[in-house]
Amino acid sequence: MTKTSINLSQLGDGVITFVNKNRVYLISKLCDFIHSYFLRFDQMGSGLDSYLSSSEIQTGLPPEDKVHFFYKGVPCSVLSPKTNCWQTGRVKVRVEVTIDFYRDNPEFLTKEPEQEMSESLNEESPLDDLRNMDE
Repeated sequence: MTKTSINLSQLGDGVITFVNKNRVYLISKLCDFIHSYFLRFDQMGSGLDSYLSSSEIQTGLPPEDKVHFFYKGVPCSVLSPKTNCWQTGRVKVRVEVTIDFYRDNPEFLTKEPEQEMSESLNEESPLDDLRNMDE
């Protein structure tokens, strides 16, 4: 089965335009902005702690430490039937945001998108003029 999408972050040096096509943006900049939007850990930490509390799970964390769910982790102790003793450590939530590009006509793909895109990046591109405008 042929893959029909590619993770845009793999094309960080490329550019993208949207419906109006009046502006061109670096893909890396778009990915950075989207990641920073979704990974607002300070807000997510408080939200997660509130959600857990409403689900009857009390962490007992002071407000300033709730962000640590996503940074250094939250101190805890775990009892596993396999070890039969308490182990101390931290619970850390990892969040991954991926931004995929889906071609309108995937049936025309002859190679995997990653291979096709990377090969085309090595060739002379009509985008070279746009990339050289900053120089």
